[in-house]
Amino acid sequence: MPITKVQLQCDLENLTDLQYEDTGFKLYLRCQCGEEIKTPQYIDSKEEVQIARATVNYAVKCKLCSKKSTVKYIEDKKNPSQKVKQLNINT
Repeated sequence: MPITKVQLQCDLENLTDLQYEDTGFKLYLRCQCGEEIKTPQYIDSKEEVQIARATVNYAVKCKLCSKKSTVKYIEDKKNPSQKVKQLNINT
């Protein structure tokens, strides 16, 4: 199960305040078999889906090979004050 950290970096001028609003991510997904989902998939940390014995933020099944994949947000336990989120992508 790979864990991917998403980090944003930018140079801003004349900025006095910057706030992060956790609205989720827009991802373009491709299965390991090569099948692509053409439309972007919106993954929200506040939405949860119950599958089998787990709760995840996004679940999809490949139409070509029937492989199931999930995405789950994980809060960074080392730096909880920074409210960093990790994506746990299970393919």
